[in-house]
Amino acid sequence: MRNVLRAWQQNLSGLKRNIENVKTILSLLEIIEESRDLTIAEWNFKEVLKSKLDQLLDQQRTYWKQRGKIRWVKEGDAGTKLFHACATIKHRGNLIAQLQKSNGEVVLSHAEKEKILWEAFKDRLGQS
Repeated sequence: MRNVLRAWQQNLSGLKRNIENVKTILSLLEIIEESRDLTIAEWNFKEVLKSKLDQLLDQQRTYWKQRGKIRWVKEGDAGTKLFHACATIKHRGNLIAQLQKSNGEVVLSHAEKEKILWEAFKDRLGQS
């Protein structure tokens, strides 16, 4: 298992390089597209690259998700520092930092966010 994981990790460094290469080629194709229309072959190549980029980013997300689980198993019970760091990250993910009103104004206070959500909720349900 250790040998397989090492081989996978070495392949992962190539994953980061592949993601950068695909992004570079996509940006070059977008620059070309600004100056002229892409040929059918170029357009198809761009679509293939987009799907490949999605695939590579999904592999990278899976890697980091699994790595986080491994770290939790190894160090989760060792002390409270890792536990509290993970709990803080989860809490921040559940928090709505800001809302934007229909006129474009950004609201940060809890009371204002509450009003916006209540109005949206009432509009969707209708009047009694």
